[in-house]
Amino acid sequence: MIEGRAIIKDLEKARQTALKLGGVFKGQYAYKDIVFLPKDKGPDLHHDCVKMRIMRKKNWDTKDVILQRKTAAWKGNAKKDTVSLWAEFDTQEEAEGFLKKRFGNKFVPGFEYSRKGWEYLIGNAKLYIENIEKLGPSIEIETEDIKDLDLFDRFGIIELLKDSVPEHIRKIFKRV
Repeated sequence: MIEGRAIIKDLEKARQTALKLGGVFKGQYAYKDIVFLPKDKGPDLHHDCVKMRIMRKKNWDTKDVILQRKTAAWKGNAKKDTVSLWAEFDTQEEAEGFLKKRFGNKFVPGFEYSRKGWEYLIGNAKLYIENIEKLGPSIEIETEDIKDLDLFDRFGIIELLKDSVPEHIRKIFKRV
């Protein structure tokens, strides 16, 4: 799966644009991400990142807490993640216990942010139009075909991101 993300001007206008382009509304979601930083490595979260996602409102058939570890590879504005861990839990406490047992002190809590978003499907591309705390309005396109990233041109973007959300937020606040 290939992903791209851009900062946009207006959430409502982006949602209207998705519908005008034939997008099918799939649902709304809200969650909090807690980012755990590698204790003994540099601060670049592209190389190793563990996130705990705590669902407040979900659009997917998952448990309420997801723990994921991944690395990101970039080619221009397109990102491809390699997920080495995906585990689902009923509670945050269960996820924290698993994290501690699996990794010991290798990862330490870094920072957190919340998201609220709307999911659309345009052809084979999934669009996530989101308001992300500390980042603002954005749109993510997830697809198998890099040509689908051309959809960004239709959404009044301010900036195409060349970092993952955790890395971009870390840089904004200079958190190591």
